[in-house]
Amino acid sequence: MRKFFDKMGLSKFRNNSTVFFIFADIWTFYYIYKKFTNKENIDQLIEIAAKGQGLDSAHLEGLYTLMTQSLIMLLGLAALIHIVNYVLYNKNKKAAIAYLKLYAWSAALLFPLWGFSVFADSPPAAIIFVALGGLMAFNAFGLRVYPYQEKS
Repeated sequence: MRKFFDKMGLSKFRNNSTVFFIFADIWTFYYIYKKFTNKENIDQLIEIAAKGQGLDSAHLEGLYTLMTQSLIMLLGLAALIHIVNYVLYNKNKKAAIAYLKLYAWSAALLFPLWGFSVFADSPPAAIIFVALGGLMAFNAFGLRVYPYQEKS
């Protein structure tokens, strides 16, 4: 594996890994947004919560809007944090490289599990998650070969 990464070179690896990280983010954010803004699925959850709180059906639309806006803000904040880390990673900053190592290793393990868990509902999504797990494994092993580079 090391020979493969050595042949690729640091610059090309960083470019490829950044593209793979961005692709994983786009797919993950898209999947989460579609899953948690599906009105039919969310209505069931909101109704259960509303009954527990004693809210009537007039408040349900407001709760749905609040949940959707909160999700958009959360995904936007996560995207911003990741974009900042990708920029800093390509500038060889130690903290960004450490963050992306953790992200790559955890995603390499968890994306395939996520894929297997959604296989019954959506086989194409499951295949994409498993493939993303492979891309994150590529990134994780590459970050192991190319750790933080001290400037000489």
